[in-house]
Amino acid sequence: MGARFAVGDEISGPRKSATAQRIHWYGSGFMTANAGERREVITNIHTDDAFAQGQGLPAAIADGMMSANWISSMLIARFGADYIGRGRLRTKFIKPIYVDEGITPRGRVVAADAEPGGSVRYVLEVWAEDDDGVKRTVGEFAVTVGG
Repeated sequence: MGARFAVGDEISGPRKSATAQRIHWYGSGFMTANAGERREVITNIHTDDAFAQGQGLPAAIADGMMSANWISSMLIARFGADYIGRGRLRTKFIKPIYVDEGITPRGRVVAADAEPGGSVRYVLEVWAEDDDGVKRTVGEFAVTVGG
C-alpha cells in the first residue's frame, strides 16, 4: 500500500497554466449535431472572446474539465491504481479560468477511516486554485486503499 494519510494532511499537484492552446484544444472538440452528424465546434465560450463576451463573460474561459483533469492527475500521483479502481471524484466549477492563468490542484484529508481487512477509506476536499489562492474548482474525492 502507498503512503498513509491523517486527517488534516494536505497534498498538491504541479502548477499548470491555462494556455490559449490548451483552452482551444479542450473547447473545440467534436460535438454531435442534432442530425447525428459529427462536426467540429470552433466558436464557443472556450474558443472565441467575442462569443464569450456575448454570453456575459469578459473573455473566453477554460473548459471546466481542464481543472478537473489537473485535480485527477494529482490524485493519481498519490493514490495510483486505487484512484482508478476504488476512487470517486466529484467536482464543481465555481469561478472561470482565463487564458494564461496559473492553476494549482490541492487537497486536504477530511476523513481517514479504518475498514475491515486493513484497508482505509479516505475522503478529501479537493480544489484548483489560482496564484492568489482563489478557488476556481472545488470537489470531493473518496477512495479506499489497501486491504
